[in-house]
Amino acid sequence: MKTYLLVAVTCLLAAPALAETELAHPMPTRQAFKLDAETGCFRYTGKAAEFVGRFKRGSYVSVTMDNPERIPIMDAPEFKTRDPASWFGPIPESRDYSIGYMPAMLFGTPGTVTICGRTFPPGSAEEAAHVDKVVQDMLDNDPNSQDVLNEPRVHAEATNDDGEQADVCGFPVRDVSIQAGEGADASTLQPLMAGSVRHYANLFESPFDVFATCTPAKAEQSPKTVKLPRNTKDCYFAGGKLECSNLTEGEIVPAE
Repeated sequence: MKTYLLVAVTCLLAAPALAETELAHPMPTRQAFKLDAETGCFRYTGKAAEFVGRFKRGSYVSVTMDNPERIPIMDAPEFKTRDPASWFGPIPESRDYSIGYMPAMLFGTPGTVTICGRTFPPGSAEEAAHVDKVVQDMLDNDPNSQDVLNEPRVHAEATNDDGEQADVCGFPVRDVSIQAGEGADASTLQPLMAGSVRHYANLFESPFDVFATCTPAKAEQSPKTVKLPRNTKDCYFAGGKLECSNLTEGEIVPAE
């Protein structure tokens, strides 16, 4: 009898503590998701703290959260990269997976979450080849592509490892940003997006000098900043390369 009484008292004492814990850290709201067929990503803004979706065996998953205090967790192996997103993979089997975050004190607070899936390891040669193929396919089927390809290009004097002429950066890059102005007054320019291609348009209209900052694909290389010529017209970043078109001598661009 004393044992039963002890258990009962223990449960009664524990109940308020459990209730208080649930009030302090409510159970996470679950959100089902499916990756977009075109972009390969899912974007959500709201209070959900657990996301459930299906991934195929061998795929890689990136999870980006707008709040740096949120630490993404997933029931899959972690994959380390220099990318600011949290990566997981390769996925061990095809099934539904759960993605959440900690600490629990943030459950119920609004935030934005982006989940993307890839077939190849991020940063690998296989992924670079796949991106190049996607870009080439897009250019081949875009009616405006030939005009873009026929425009004069700005190239660095350097050559790549194969001895071929390199792009503006002079080496394969993981990321590129373009700024107008220098120092504290510099303003980062926002590109137009077309699939995986970034298009920086009408750079000649900037009243300031324009600079491209190249982040190398190889970890041992240092970032490089290139000042673009004043007659730079448009720049395109895709497949690890930055290429720019020039205004030809005497060319006048009509106002839109």
